[in-house]
Amino acid sequence: MDVGERMLVPVAGGTAISRLVTYPPPLEIEADRGCYVLVDDDPIERWHYLFVSGEHCSASPSSGPAAPESRPSPVRSASGSGAR
Repeated sequence: MDVGERMLVPVAGGTAISRLVTYPPPLEIEADRGCYVLVDDDPIERWHYLFVSGEHCSASPSSGPAAPESRPSPVRSASGSGAR
């Protein structure tokens, strides 16, 4: 799957059956009374969103859906840059 390609991800719980997102999908999507959290510990064909009630969501109401850029990136140490 290429970055930006659309994918339909099934949902467990909440009011939605599935969510249309772009790859890589956001880790959380805000919804009424909670959020959908991506469960991606299986092969991509089995990825799904799980509805979580509002008090357990990390996204603030004003922040909107989590952007793919918010995913942690690998940290490189200064010593690994080749400068010695």
